[in-house]
Amino acid sequence: MSDAQLARGRATIVNSRGLHARPCQALARIALAFAGEVEACCEGRRANAKSILELMTLSAGPGTVLEFTARGEGASALVGSLVGMVQAGFQEPD
Repeated sequence: MSDAQLARGRATIVNSRGLHARPCQALARIALAFAGEVEACCEGRRANAKSILELMTLSAGPGTVLEFTARGEGASALVGSLVGMVQAGFQEPD
């Protein structure tokens, strides 16, 4: 796999309730449109970003940094979308 097929990005959770069910669903929906592998990590824990349940196991609260790693065609665009969703507070009203 070439470096062009690998992308990483980081974002800090800014919404007041952290990574609960709705944000996990929003991230998984974006990730599921991607054919390659995508992983979310925080504080030493890893999760398949295509799985709502695995994302919820990260127990990431406000201020937590999430790191996304994607492998495959379009990885950079996918990571950009995931980072943007986190930075936008998962588009939730606070």
